[in-house]
Amino acid sequence: METAVIVGPEHEADRQREQLNRIVTSHTFLGSARHRRFLSYVVEKVLCGDALRLKGYTLGLEVFDRGDDFDPQLDPVVRIEAGRLRRSLDRYYLTEGKDDPIVISIPKGGYVPDFTESTKALPLALAPPTPSAPFAVAVLPFRNSGDEVEDAKSLAEDISANLTCFRHLDVIPSVVAQTAPLSPGKFTLTGSVHISNGGSRVTACLIENKTRISIWSRIFDLAGTAKPSTAALRKIAAAIAAEVGHPIGPLKRFVSRNEEYGNDTCVALHEAQLYARKLEMECGFSEYGQCFGRPL
Repeated sequence: METAVIVGPEHEADRQREQLNRIVTSHTFLGSARHRRFLSYVVEKVLCGDALRLKGYTLGLEVFDRGDDFDPQLDPVVRIEAGRLRRSLDRYYLTEGKDDPIVISIPKGGYVPDFTESTKALPLALAPPTPSAPFAVAVLPFRNSGDEVEDAKSLAEDISANLTCFRHLDVIPSVVAQTAPLSPGKFTLTGSVHISNGGSRVTACLIENKTRISIWSRIFDLAGTAKPSTAALRKIAAAIAAEVGHPIGPLKRFVSRNEEYGNDTCVALHEAQLYARKLEMECGFSEYGQCFGRPL
């Protein structure tokens, strides 16, 4: 497969995340949750501008759940799994991904992924649709419930910072959102931190401002923890932002099926066309591709 290095900056991030999704949902990666987690972690870190954290020690803690005493020199799990992940990527691009528009690889000697673009252009009918305009999300401070948690005050700021990694979002940080008489933007993300003797609980909720409908919520329980640590709250903030801001996450799905926000019919058809072409290559079902090629 002929490739050329991608030099494009921020506007390429969405396409690179789409390619990541193709890989982790493929048959090649179906049987390895560890490889899916490994690849997703390193790609998201690069796209969020945090590639410097992609070291053996950090990966051991964040991806492979090793303890703080993890020593990558004594425990080679990261190096071994990186080699296996490289072989899985090679196998994917020799089979299912041979016509993919972007090639993701992890060069030997490090863990920072490279993104290259195939010179095999897609037919015009299969070209990705023009991305829709960003929509605004206001992040409000999380309420304290029970004992006072000083670090809870910075939870919203951490979520706001993580959400700015997603180009399809305009983020209104809590320091601005809480001073407005009405919540600005079309969506509000807020929640609470509750402390009790048995542990702590963080609840997050995403609300559509016009209807006040809750379109997503999540509960994080920290059992046996009197008060959550700063590190634990930062991990929770990153998890909330990753789920809310994901290109096919709850916010995107809500917008896509709601006519007021411009139903992404073209995106759905684009995905259907790609799936039809896959059926043509794998099963010879040419009628599927012909169907999606007809005008509607």
